[in-house]
Amino acid sequence: MRNIVNILILIASLLMTVESSAQSYYVYGDLRNQEEKQLSIHLMLVDTIVSEENIHKATKEWIDVLGNETDYRKTIGSLSRICEFCQKINDTATVNYTIRTIDSLGKAHKDRNANIQTFILRAKTYQLADNESKELEMLTKGSLLAEKINNQNALAEIFLQLSKTYERIKDTYNCTKYLLDAIKLAEERRDLELMGDVYIYAADFFLKTNECQQALAYITAANQLFSIINNHEKLGKSYILNGYVNIHNRHYIDALQYLKQGIDLLKATQNKHWMARAYSGAGYIGEQIGRKDFAQKNYLKSLSIRKSLGIESEIAESFISYSEFLLHINGNNDTIINYLEKAYVIVDKYQQMSQMIRIYSNLANVYAKKGDFQKAFQYANYIITIKKQERFSQDPDKIRAIMEFNSDLDKETTTRLIQESSNEQIAKQGNEILILTIGISIIIILLLIIITALNNRTKQNKRLLEQKTLIQEKSLELQIKNMELERTSLIARHTNNGIAIVSSMYVIEWLNQGIVKQFNVNGSVEQYLHKPVRKIIGEELIKHFELCFKQDIGVSFEIKRDGNKYFQVTLTPYTNQVGRKQIIVITTDISELKSVEEEIEKKKRELEMQADMMVIINSELAAQKAAISEQNEQLEFKNREITESLEYARKIQDAIQPMQVFLDAVLKEYFVINFPRDIVSGDFHWFDYRDGNTYIALADCTGHGIPGAVMSMLGTVTLSNIISSGKTTNAAQVLDQLRSKIIKLLHQRGIFGEAQDGMDISLCVYNEEKRSLHYAGAYSYTYLARFGTPDEETIAAVEKSNSRIILSEDGNSYLICFKADRMPIGIHTKDNIPFRDVKLHVNPDDIIYMTSDGFCDQFGGEKNKKFNSSNFEKLLLSVIPLTINKQKEIISKTFIDWKGINEQVDDVHVIGVKL
Repeated sequence: MRNIVNILILIASLLMTVESSAQSYYVYGDLRNQEEKQLSIHLMLVDTIVSEENIHKATKEWIDVLGNETDYRKTIGSLSRICEFCQKINDTATVNYTIRTIDSLGKAHKDRNANIQTFILRAKTYQLADNESKELEMLTKGSLLAEKINNQNALAEIFLQLSKTYERIKDTYNCTKYLLDAIKLAEERRDLELMGDVYIYAADFFLKTNECQQALAYITAANQLFSIINNHEKLGKSYILNGYVNIHNRHYIDALQYLKQGIDLLKATQNKHWMARAYSGAGYIGEQIGRKDFAQKNYLKSLSIRKSLGIESEIAESFISYSEFLLHINGNNDTIINYLEKAYVIVDKYQQMSQMIRIYSNLANVYAKKGDFQKAFQYANYIITIKKQERFSQDPDKIRAIMEFNSDLDKETTTRLIQESSNEQIAKQGNEILILTIGISIIIILLLIIITALNNRTKQNKRLLEQKTLIQEKSLELQIKNMELERTSLIARHTNNGIAIVSSMYVIEWLNQGIVKQFNVNGSVEQYLHKPVRKIIGEELIKHFELCFKQDIGVSFEIKRDGNKYFQVTLTPYTNQVGRKQIIVITTDISELKSVEEEIEKKKRELEMQADMMVIINSELAAQKAAISEQNEQLEFKNREITESLEYARKIQDAIQPMQVFLDAVLKEYFVINFPRDIVSGDFHWFDYRDGNTYIALADCTGHGIPGAVMSMLGTVTLSNIISSGKTTNAAQVLDQLRSKIIKLLHQRGIFGEAQDGMDISLCVYNEEKRSLHYAGAYSYTYLARFGTPDEETIAAVEKSNSRIILSEDGNSYLICFKADRMPIGIHTKDNIPFRDVKLHVNPDDIIYMTSDGFCDQFGGEKNKKFNSSNFEKLLLSVIPLTINKQKEIISKTFIDWKGINEQVDDVHVIGVKL
């Protein structure tokens, strides 16, 4: 028994999430919150819908269990949920039983709230039966009772339902009016959850009417309210609506984020109806941005969820949306037709004309694509027929015109029949004249009598038809006037403005509740009828009534009540149908407007004070601006001096680099790429030739700019001195001497806080006659590029030197990467360890590549990451077959394209030498 009850609680909860139906538990105020917490706990027990047979069984057993409930109000709340659920599954017997039970409980406990509840539930029953007039009658009775016992929560709920009903029958005026009334009541009650529910519906309504700014305002307010009360389910709904607003504004990225947030929140609550709506929106976004797979996946997910819920109108919507998507991407025509025909079966059952038009439009398009223009024309004609029917049903003037046309048609038909009858009689009499000349006079007389009688009858019929048409027109006009009077009366009773009709004797002949509330007088509306008007508005205002009566002009004035209440009172003279003079009194609460005016005046004074302050501040800023301008001129002058000094330093640095004439004489083919980060560079390349040995070096000094440039010149001079002394040709010994001399020149002792200046360097010594290459490196790699595949001798030499081989993808070339020693030229913990010399036999056309770390450390590319050494090695392998000049061009362009608009992080230096 208990498990069945839990299942039914789950089903009822799921029902509430499937559609924003009449939330009847608002009638009992705070009791609602306790029930919702309990239902949300049970909601986690089961996540699938049980069979319809079990639903009926559980419904009856739950009703029996409710008989033991001590709090009749909780029983009514539970019965209301059962009733709303059974309305969905068309269990008429249970619906009638629950409504009767609620009514009985209300009478037994003399609780008028229960009567309100029965009106709401009966309205829902009439809604499902498409009986809008009865539905409006029930809701109106409920609102009058709720207003009488001052149940503001129930009144707000009924106003919300009235708004939805008028939206269905396309009465925009009343839909908007009751929606605004519901919002006002919810805000006055300060019931955060009720306010949030009303805001959600308001947002959805304004979204349908394409008023996105208002929709967004209500969604934002609902988000804040549901965040405060920590209601994740309703917060998820508001996120999804926010997503749809962004879809309407074509902000698709923001829309997807809101839809995802909504889905994440609703997954825990199993609110599949809104999840399906979110997935449908995601599918539409995918369709608009050209992501077909993404769109199709989400459309199908929405369709799957709606099928599991079994709500046919939602399933039809998914069928139509998915078929429109397939039509947009030129999908299979037969598949599109299949989905549209399935949707038609559902839509035809409920006569949803807007969906029917979409189905016919899509069928017309798909048959046109197939070349079946006859069927396409047929479906297009269906749309025209529906549109004509809609205009006919909504246009009283057209009804009258059609009636007049039919009346004219009847007159023409009657005249034609008379003429035909007359002609037959004349022909017949003509034959008789020829045969019986004796009776010609009698026949002529009879013919004249018949024609006269027929003419009289025709005139009589014409008068009758005209009278009938006139009666129909008057009846239609009377109906329209009655509808207008009924609507005017309804507005007058329920408007927030105070309205009264006062006779010439200053007696109240009619008033509404608004004027009683505004003037804060005791008693009901009935108690003030036919009483002096001074009892409500006071003695001092009678002079305005006298002026209005005497001069027969409208009077408008403001009054103050209860210290801080302001009212705008308008008196309008009026003569009724029997000639009696009356005054129509309209009072409007303008307290908020007055408060706003006072606040505006206060702000105006503050702004004037701020304007005075701004004058003072602007004068001070002008003085500061002049001072800053003078400082900028000084800085600009100093900057020019520094730039000129750096340009001169660059000339000196270039002057000590190897001369191109020398390089062209010593080297076969080579290239040098040098991109300083600043005007001067901390990188340098160096070449020398002594006794058949070619020395090639590339160094990256500590720092860049001026410090790096000074260090580079020191390194260049020191290397030249070492080689010119002729003491060694070994690459490692050259680096040992360079390190020793740099340490001495910089007076480095290795103490704490001392500058760690130095350099990273690659040095190669190449002997063309011996075909030998010696390499030594301080934190700086050197690459040797070679065509073909590595032989055993090369592999053994590489492994011995702890270097590595990198093969190209096509296998036609490879790189040998000489591994450097992990110690710099300068003071270091390993400065007593000699550098390692790597020796390798070289072949003709081998190429040496040297680079500083600036190229590999540069940020750029699509993801703004470092270029890194692996990409540099791939770049070298790709250019090996090209000429040296082409290699320089491609490597330079690759760096520039990679860097893009990013700032250069370090000096970039690359050299290539063909042996």
